[in-house]
Amino acid sequence: MPSASGSIAIATRRYDTLEVETRGMRGPRAFDATGMPLHADNKTVVKERIYLDKSNPNVMLNDITTFDSSLTRPWAITKKYGRNPGEKFRLARGELRGGQWSRRDQRQGYFFSGTAN
Repeated sequence: MPSASGSIAIATRRYDTLEVETRGMRGPRAFDATGMPLHADNKTVVKERIYLDKSNPNVMLNDITTFDSSLTRPWAITKKYGRNPGEKFRLARGELRGGQWSRRDQRQGYFFSGTAN
């Protein structure tokens, strides 16, 4: 289902892995913090594979691959999210205002880091 921005995310689950494909992102977009623009043809596709690390159940991995005409080849990165098993899980409470989600509870038991492939 398209979002307000027109992008579509399709998620499927295969065994213990969540696979997400996002496409249809419109308008000028920056690829990263350096401000490198993505191609104006709006044909960017982002594929993600999200799964738990088999050797450590407190680590979740997210393999992200970006396909875009401005890139010479697909760009891939693996993000790691660690769980603090001593911290209790609480759902974030928030509300939708003017199309923006605002969170009232900022506590999270996860941190992340990334390494480029």
